[in-house]
Amino acid sequence: MKLRKNSCNRVTARLRSNSRIRATRLHPIFVQPDFRLRSVHSCIYVYLLCSNGIPHLLSVSPNTHPLLLHPDKNGEQEMAPSVPRTRAAAALRMKQIALDNQDCTIRRLRAQLATERRRLAATKKELEETQVALEASHKVIVGLTEIGLSMSKKTEKMKVKKQQVRANHVECHQKFQARIHEAEDSMQAQHLLIEALVDEKDSLLQTIHGLQEANNAHAPFDGEWEEELEEEPEEEEIEDAPLGEGEIDDE
Repeated sequence: MKLRKNSCNRVTARLRSNSRIRATRLHPIFVQPDFRLRSVHSCIYVYLLCSNGIPHLLSVSPNTHPLLLHPDKNGEQEMAPSVPRTRAAAALRMKQIALDNQDCTIRRLRAQLATERRRLAATKKELEETQVALEASHKVIVGLTEIGLSMSKKTEKMKVKKQQVRANHVECHQKFQARIHEAEDSMQAQHLLIEALVDEKDSLLQTIHGLQEANNAHAPFDGEWEEELEEEPEEEEIEDAPLGEGEIDDE
């Protein structure tokens, strides 16, 4: 039994090291004596699954090159008299292994499909959340845009009002400046008039003094002028008094 195991391992290692054989799986199935070799070594049948997915059955001896047995062309190969029964068992074993491999492949594909479905569901959920977030962001952007437009309109109105207030302020300032200039001009004219009147008064006083000195007369006092003015209205009242009954007008 140990010899068989060593032979199988040696054959498997030799097949794996052979560059002409590209296989994904090597399965030593059983050991069968090969009468053609005329030796004590047994012939090892190996199930070979190539990289292209085509299964093969190899009849390998530890001291010879491997002999390829295609499942569909097993009858064309030269084998020992006891090989047909063994070949049928090997074909069944090959089919069983192929079915097992197919089952493994199906399970792996189902697992991958389930993983992809979960990933797709997660991606769909993320997409929906992103869509909701985008809609909310769009609403916020629309609201901010409306607020910005209203603020810009208010700013424009405030600018117009500010310009109007500034224009009114400039106009009022100009009016006040014009009034101030007019008042200054009128005050200057009045000042000049007062100066002219003072000069005229001085000239009149000089003339009066000159006349008084020329006539050797005293200057009239203000009290005498006031007494004369008080006496004259009394005489006028006497003259203008109405006549009563029985009185005769001399005139």
